[in-house]
Amino acid sequence: MIIADKKFIKSITDAVIGLAGAQQVTTSEKAKKYFEKSLSELWNELGNKGMQINSTMYSINAEKEFMQIKEKYPTILKKVDTLDELYWEQVHSSSKKGSNRFYALNEYKKRLRWEHGFTRGDFVREVLNIYENDDNIRPKLENLIKEHQIVWITEKEDERLNEKYKSKRGGANWINIYKKLGIKLKN
Repeated sequence: MIIADKKFIKSITDAVIGLAGAQQVTTSEKAKKYFEKSLSELWNELGNKGMQINSTMYSINAEKEFMQIKEKYPTILKKVDTLDELYWEQVHSSSKKGSNRFYALNEYKKRLRWEHGFTRGDFVREVLNIYENDDNIRPKLENLIKEHQIVWITEKEDERLNEKYKSKRGGANWINIYKKLGIKLKN
């Protein structure tokens, strides 16, 4: 995994400003939705291929699940020793059906969830609010982007989270939502 540098954050900020600006000036509702979806997908893609803004966080329960899977399939993802080294694309890579790798990756996918603590829905709402209502757009958007956080949680924790807070967690307030639901994060 690679943690983003200042140039990467500047580039993401430029892209976000461009998409938010395009969303604001278009008169077509279809085009507005397109730019909102593009912002959402940009946010969602962060971390998937190992490029992240911040180090991965994970729940204590997810770490236990991860260790059980590693013990059962020690040669699968053998260069990944902890959850902070694991990213979405590794778990969702393809493998030949029926192979040990196939069964191991299915177990990872079934038991662990790759979660954006700061949801993409919250991100889009906050970007558009900043773009529409603030004078200091660039520094506020850079600070918002620096809030991006990937979190590994268990399937059961994900179900609890999605019952009430699927895409709305109050932006940077997401960590308090996790606490409220009893999802204990390891730092």
